[in-house]
Amino acid sequence: MRPQFVRRLSSVLLFVSAALSGLTLATFAVLSVLVFQGRINTRSLFSIAAKAHTGGFALLPIFILAGAGLTVLCKRTQIPVRIAGKYMWKVVWVIWIAVFLHVFLTPARYVHPEGSAWISTGRAGPWTVSEQVARRYLWSEMEWSFLIAFGGSSILALASRSVAQQACSQEAAGTSSLAGVDSPR
Repeated sequence: MRPQFVRRLSSVLLFVSAALSGLTLATFAVLSVLVFQGRINTRSLFSIAAKAHTGGFALLPIFILAGAGLTVLCKRTQIPVRIAGKYMWKVVWVIWIAVFLHVFLTPARYVHPEGSAWISTGRAGPWTVSEQVARRYLWSEMEWSFLIAFGGSSILALASRSVAQQACSQEAAGTSSLAGVDSPR
């Protein structure tokens, strides 16, 4: 594999992850306005929150696999990559710790409609909650789902950008990353 291929692949990954990051941010902004203005009823919010939860957590393994693939590709082509410096990894760890704390340490408060009432099912068992409390629980779940999607896509975009820059500089230098194979000039 040549640095040109790695550069093109990481550029495509950069575009896709940056577009996903922008789309996530725009969707969150629009939903924030609609929810806080009261234009979305609680049952619709329940449906949207379920989809956001599924989407946010479904993207997590995709981000992990894309990052691992990018790492393997760089090692295989021997492209030296410093992924956005040492601060990048601190941001990654902060996001992972936040997700861990949210998933494992917060009291699980899931709400669902049952007839005309809202039922919260947590570790203490089911109980009835007001519609305002149900809206707050649903919005909190959506915030975390959007944080995971936005954080993961942003980190992947930064990593892709760094790989593309390194591959471009290696390509410009005219050196091949595979032992014994010279790049065409």
